[in-house]
Amino acid sequence: MLGSVPSAPGAGIALITVGDFVGAATYNSFMDTFDLLVTAVSNRELNQAEFDRQVDLIRPLMNWDPANWRWQVRLSGAHPEHVSSVLTTLFEVARLYGVTVTVRPAPAAPVEAAG
Repeated sequence: MLGSVPSAPGAGIALITVGDFVGAATYNSFMDTFDLLVTAVSNRELNQAEFDRQVDLIRPLMNWDPANWRWQVRLSGAHPEHVSSVLTTLFEVARLYGVTVTVRPAPAAPVEAAG
């Protein structure tokens, strides 16, 4: 579920709830969007069959970062249904296989000066 709480003119906070998880991301109301960085660290203590099942669930949603042994994706709040679907799937994978999922606001893009 996505909701918003105004915090300043032209800005707000998007509250993201998935089950018992509650997260937040700032957004610009002029663009009516926000971006989230999502990472997932695979549970390497599973037997091979369980490990393969967790990878099969994560692979369609995220990109693999072999240097850091983690999955990552940037999600745009412009598509809240997609954000909700991805987070619901990831938290289910975390529940089933012990994957560590982190959701945080993406750094804001620099604003170009008018000139």
